Amino acid sequence: MHSQHNRPLIIGHRGAVGVMPENTQTAYNFALEHGVDGIEFDVHLSQDGFPIVLHDSNLRRTVGLDQFVDEMTLAQLRQLDAAAIHRSHSSTTNIHSQLIPTLQEVISWIPAPRLLCVELKTRHDGVPYPGLEEITVQAIRNASAENRTILSSFNFAILEKLRMIAPDIRRHAIIATEYFSRFPTSDYAQIIDDLVSRQVDWVAVNKAFLTPSFVDALHNRGLLAHAWVVNTVEEFTHFAALGVFAVTTDRPDILCAAPRT
Repeated sequence: MHSQHNRPLIIGHRGAVGVMPENTQTAYNFALEHGVDGIEFDVHLSQDGFPIVLHDSNLRRTVGLDQFVDEMTLAQLRQLDAAAIHRSHSSTTNIHSQLIPTLQEVISWIPAPRLLCVELKTRHDGVPYPGLEEITVQAIRNASAENRTILSSFNFAILEKLRMIAPDIRRHAIIATEYFSRFPTSDYAQIIDDLVSRQVDWVAVNKAFLTPSFVDALHNRGLLAHAWVVNTVEEFTHFAALGVFAVTTDRPDILCAAPRT
């Protein structure tokens, strides 16, 4: 998929984490209403094996409960308010209680042709959830959403498993400080060789590492560069000029209002 305009695709980060309670239907609706090209969201597994959309493996930051997702059943998770902490920190009083959604629900809330940028998370100890890849792929296939889905992860073992079980669905490596620390400073050739060997389609790069030469190096090897997290028009204009394919933003309301040249 290529942009309809001479600007990067705009992907709402957990919907619109800078404005709304993250990874909730309210956040996704806010982003969609402002015209995003896609939504980024995160998937964990509940104790009884249901795919749950939540960023952290622990519920403390968003819900106020110091417990891990995989210690709770779907029924227990559905009793919690995903907007609890946001509401306590926000002057916005009209945000009602929000369910922690399932993967199937989120897919149904984001209409075609909007992109589904699905990040597969690991458990709190960094170990992949058993079967998360198969469960996620099946949910996407059940919704006939393969062509508008990008599966992503920081974990390369997860990406490799996805390549094996769903080679038809695009994959998206997410890289930041830990990844770059494996290589000599600015050794782009070695980095690009590594990324190409992993047969990913997109590379989401923490914006601090996204230099013009690195963007060019990615594009020269057929990899699409994606900047995260970009929250101002000035940054958006900068990365658009570099030729990035997409940006993830906490503020879709600001970026979607930027001039489209």
